Amino acid sequence: MVQTLGVAVVGYGRVGGAHMRSAQQIPGTRLVGLAEVLPVRRQEAAKQFDCLVVEDYHDLLGRDDVHIVTIALPHWLHERVAVDAARAGKHLLVEKPLAMEPDECDRINAAVAAAGTKLMVAHSQHYNPFNQTAKALIEEGAIGQIVFQTVTWYKPLGLALRPPWGMDRSKGGGMLQMNGAHMIDVCRWFEGVPIVSVSGRVGNDVFGDCVKADDSFVGILRFADSKVTSIAHVAYEEGVETYIHDVIGTRGQLRVASYPPAPGLWINHGSVLEAIPPRGSHSRGLQGELQDLVTCLRENREVPITGAYGREIVAAMSALEASTREQREVPLR
Repeated sequence: MVQTLGVAVVGYGRVGGAHMRSAQQIPGTRLVGLAEVLPVRRQEAAKQFDCLVVEDYHDLLGRDDVHIVTIALPHWLHERVAVDAARAGKHLLVEKPLAMEPDECDRINAAVAAAGTKLMVAHSQHYNPFNQTAKALIEEGAIGQIVFQTVTWYKPLGLALRPPWGMDRSKGGGMLQMNGAHMIDVCRWFEGVPIVSVSGRVGNDVFGDCVKADDSFVGILRFADSKVTSIAHVAYEEGVETYIHDVIGTRGQLRVASYPPAPGLWINHGSVLEAIPPRGSHSRGLQGELQDLVTCLRENREVPITGAYGREIVAAMSALEASTREQREVPLR
């Protein structure tokens, strides 16, 4: 293993700059370059970062000093770039969701396995301090065994601020792919066992023909331990934002709000929910994702959020869409 791991970022959109800063800040990594197809974004990045900035990501894949490729692209481009990077012998950090469909995930995971490289899926809810503390409390038995979880997330869509692909399902857009991936992931992570089936409905009842993707969904996730979880999300034109994740156990209750407008963590004391501070002074955020990948590379161990796990989240979203079409509970494939 080389002393310094070179990082290349592909995509300078919503989170590309943050991933570039992470590569600059983690000991033992070096930001080598960025690939971005839009000239205005390349110009902006060149002003902000002292690194190579190219249009074609293949120019970075051919470099011997690039060891890790971070993919921060629209969802419909994940598979192509991830497979190319794996075939070039690069380790991968891929923004969630891993891809748009389970078959795409399978091809990414197969390419990684054939190359003998590592893949880390960037599910950011694992790096939120409130979620991290809640997960620790669950594992410590603070609320006993989980009986039920429910997540509700209502928010203004902000359509004018979203990129066109973000509301086009054919390119991986819509609230299920954007926000549902987070909701399904954190429930799966807390439960600690696989999702086996999904039922529910995905729709665009608020915006209708104004968008080419869903603006709302409701689902029931069934886990391998027979427990179930409910998720509900609506994005509307005007309204207040609400995010609440309740975790009910045999001996207590946790409430987590990992998103604004009122983030926090609460645990029941008798009939009252009492706020508790997160463990640690701040979120590890995107730095934590890259740091964990780097640590696993140096210690030659499995990453905490694998390609198989990322596929499961994508399969759950795909099953929810299938349930909408078929009006039945759909097993994961």
